[in-house]
Amino acid sequence: MCRACASDYIDPENRRFHAEPVACPDCGPSLSHSIAEIAARLEGGAIVALKGIGGFHLLCDARNDAAIDLLRLRKARDQKPFAVMVAGIEAARQFARLSEAEEALLASPASPIVVVEARAGALSNLIAPGLARIGLMLAYAPLHNVLLDELACHSPHRPAALVATSANPGGEPLVADNADAERRLAAIADLIVTHDRDITVRADDSVMQVIDGAPAFIRRARGFRARAGRSRRGWTSGDRHRRRPQEHYLRHTWARGLSLAAYRRPQQCRGDPFPARGDHPSLFNP
Repeated sequence: MCRACASDYIDPENRRFHAEPVACPDCGPSLSHSIAEIAARLEGGAIVALKGIGGFHLLCDARNDAAIDLLRLRKARDQKPFAVMVAGIEAARQFARLSEAEEALLASPASPIVVVEARAGALSNLIAPGLARIGLMLAYAPLHNVLLDELACHSPHRPAALVATSANPGGEPLVADNADAERRLAAIADLIVTHDRDITVRADDSVMQVIDGAPAFIRRARGFRARAGRSRRGWTSGDRHRRRPQEHYLRHTWARGLSLAAYRRPQQCRGDPFPARGDHPSLFNP
């Protein structure tokens, strides 16, 4: 921190006392490319790898068929749907028919990807080939908001929409390190945007949908891990690791009990996450 920020940080009477976010022009985050350049490349049909909170996203214009087709080719992802990121609920309504429950889930603090009914013709058909539903999420990091605002300034009469998919070659872990991104994403992205804030824990975007008016997980990740859930009984030393049956579909899930609270966290996956029979003990090591 610079001297001014450090003074604010240690002053209990200052509103920035022990506030982790720092947006100071002197000691705050620094991007490898300007927002104006990133927006211009996206508008020109480029694929951009953008470092976020839990890893890198691969971004491209969600209305550009050529860019999306190229992304599928480079990432070897022929048919699997892509998620779309927009600035807010008003923009989301222009791309999907949303129920009140879906809007509430989109706007929740966890900001998951929510699978919703798409409006025909609003976005490229290559985003979710052959499907009537798409995965939408709202911008959840300041960098996302600044980028989408820049794109909106260039096209004020239509909301910006970006394909936002995890930046990793097929079958590999999520890219989170700057040097790793330059090495692993050079063949996929036309522009790799890094910053000087390290990512300590990789986290994919959570994916959810609304069923009978209630939210349901497709993938539990960012925003929901690690999260405490109250146990129906106390925990003993023999209960150190226990798996909820309804979460068996999750790749790597462990729970640690502290008194009546259970903290569940899906782990990063390498290789086949499901052993032939039973649970592999290595998945539950602390």
